[in-house]
Amino acid sequence: MKKTFLGWLTVFCILNLSTCFSPWEGDRGEGSLTISIGGSARSSFYDLEDVDNFSHTVSLRNANGTPVRNQPFSGSVTISVPSGAYTVTVKGSKEETLCSYGAEPVEVIPGRNTSVDIEMYSALELTKENWSELSSENFGDNLGRKLYVFLNKEITIDGQSNPVTLDNNVDVTLITEAKVPVGIKWNNTGSMFEINDGAILRLGMEGMSENITLKGNENNNTPLINIGNGGTLVMDGVTISDNTNDGDGGGVYVDGGTFNMQSGTISGNNANFGGGVYVSGASAIFTMNGGTISNNTAVDGGGVSVNNGGTFHIINGTIHGDLGDDSNKATVGAALYILNGTAQRGTDSGITWTRFDDLNTTNNTMRVVSGMMAKTSMPKEFDVASTAQWNSVLSYIGFCGIDDDVFIINVTNNFYVNGSTNNTFGSASGIEVTLQGVGMTLTLSDSGNILRIGNGQTVKLEGLALKGQGNETTNNTSLVYVDGGTLEMNGGVISDNTAFGGSGGGVCVVDSGIFTMNGGVISGNKAITSVPGSYSNGGGGGGVYVENYGIFTMNGGVISGNKANGNNGGGVGVGENGTFNMMKKDGEIGEISNNTADGNSGGGVGVYRGTFTMEDGNIYSNKAIDGQGGGVVLYGGTFTMECGNIYSNEATRPGGGAVGDGGGVYVKKEGEVNGTFTMNGGVISGNNAARFCGGVCLDNATFRISAGTIYGSENAVDETLRNTSNNGGAALHFFIFFSAQRGTFDGEKWESKNSLAAGNNTIKVENGNIVQ
Repeated sequence: MKKTFLGWLTVFCILNLSTCFSPWEGDRGEGSLTISIGGSARSSFYDLEDVDNFSHTVSLRNANGTPVRNQPFSGSVTISVPSGAYTVTVKGSKEETLCSYGAEPVEVIPGRNTSVDIEMYSALELTKENWSELSSENFGDNLGRKLYVFLNKEITIDGQSNPVTLDNNVDVTLITEAKVPVGIKWNNTGSMFEINDGAILRLGMEGMSENITLKGNENNNTPLINIGNGGTLVMDGVTISDNTNDGDGGGVYVDGGTFNMQSGTISGNNANFGGGVYVSGASAIFTMNGGTISNNTAVDGGGVSVNNGGTFHIINGTIHGDLGDDSNKATVGAALYILNGTAQRGTDSGITWTRFDDLNTTNNTMRVVSGMMAKTSMPKEFDVASTAQWNSVLSYIGFCGIDDDVFIINVTNNFYVNGSTNNTFGSASGIEVTLQGVGMTLTLSDSGNILRIGNGQTVKLEGLALKGQGNETTNNTSLVYVDGGTLEMNGGVISDNTAFGGSGGGVCVVDSGIFTMNGGVISGNKAITSVPGSYSNGGGGGGVYVENYGIFTMNGGVISGNKANGNNGGGVGVGENGTFNMMKKDGEIGEISNNTADGNSGGGVGVYRGTFTMEDGNIYSNKAIDGQGGGVVLYGGTFTMECGNIYSNEATRPGGGAVGDGGGVYVKKEGEVNGTFTMNGGVISGNNAARFCGGVCLDNATFRISAGTIYGSENAVDETLRNTSNNGGAALHFFIFFSAQRGTFDGEKWESKNSLAAGNNTIKVENGNIVQ
């Protein structure tokens, strides 16, 4: 057997971790994961004694591609991880040289053990020095085997004219783990890759290809990639660019083989026919199911040219015409030129090709999604009356949407919507989508988000109702998830969703996302913890939850009848580094009412190491059951009240529980983060605490008042305004370590006039002075 460094681990053994994965803070429950690796000795590049000397590393990435853990392993253990979708990868190396690789997707289910068997294949990290090892002639007895090639840095190939030749059924995948652009610069004449006789070259795969560029030679005389008889090229996310061929096919020549383009870009190439791609021969098939072909040049067929009985199918993708910055250029057929062959658009189930229409030579941009032609003008407004139409429109926008595109979806009927954890409108950044349909309702049919708004995307909700499956059916996430994008709610309803193990039953705003509520109703939602008593397993913000530099601004509307069970904020929960602004706009103010924090704190609003600014609005009739802060609780961070009313809230302790403090507001230092409540106006009245303090309760925290009124139980003329408590401190109560002062505050500088004492009497302050 011929040995090279292209090692494929092939003995079956259990992956054993010397150190357990540390659980990380997630919004769903935990499950366990058992991992094994497999293979067979007959296909190893190494003797078994060599395999025994491999060192291994296991990695876990979540559905967003974020690494959860990366570490060597030995010994035996079953790991515990938050439930959800992951990719498990294993690398084997010898003397710090990569030899083997395997990866499998896995779904971890709460409370269950999941097993995954990782099939290992040969692997290498590509360098200029080992470039020639990729050719099939160097595979020895292992022809027909798989090889994963990692391109993690820029390399330049020069000094030779021979391409990498793949044949005899080898299967090679080129991928990267780099987070910066990498590529192969071809400084030779001749093709970079020749693919024949059952060989497959896979350029990239999901999440491991977007940064790879194969860059050709402006003085070349052949296509950068040539696909011969029996060869297959699969392209997923890679860029093929800047190659010049005096003949046909600047980027790719399909010469009797098969080319499947899933995504990626072919640009900046030049040729006689087919600047981007040339398809020639009765057995030559090019299927485009995604990606972009742009900025290529040819005499005929700037983007794609089909000749000699070749076949071109397009399901999804964009081929630019001769107009605009990304235009292909040609004397005839800037986008597509058909001399002698077949070109069709349609759909492909993987079994049957369904033809929608034959294509003609064209200079116009071709935008196709799910077989539908958009050409140079895209529809921007859609009437949707069914689930099928909804899915079709989402697919269309997600694929065709580009920066600054504005879309309107008119919902004209009630129907069900499938849940998802992917962005509703795809990965396009900069798009704006308005959803409108007064009196119409979209109802979630299964688990997942009914809307998920990605980075740079804006969604406006105008009068439409979004509804969960009802409180008897638990979801595992919020109804609407704002993940770095923007949600604007101008009416409509978000209701009846239960996020089990998640936060934000109605809306969750994370990662610098923005949610502005100008009107509408958020009601009947729940956030339920998957681990009772845990702050890190969801259950915060029954109506809305915001954290990690997300911003929620409430200019109007109603948040009512929501419930948090396990974390803070029956109506609104503010997590670490989250911001909630309750404002007054155009005479409208918001209302947070009749929400419940069951077994925890902040019936109306719960803040944990975040920021809450109340410039106006009403927070009333909320309950913290066996908790603290019937209206508002602040565990670290800042609460600034400029105006508005906090009234008729309760902190209860049914059955004589241990807490029940701060009927109106409860403030506490959390860890090293101080809790500071600054009151510059407004009224706190009519609240009740089952234990201490009906109005404001301080526990190792800071309270400052420059203006406003906190009613007590002794001297309030109207009994309905009195804050009450069973154990004292109707207006203001202190626990250990506190600061309570009146004074002046200009938004930056505080000047104290005197300390405040705990008591039952009404506290009314104007310009830092007590008013009797």
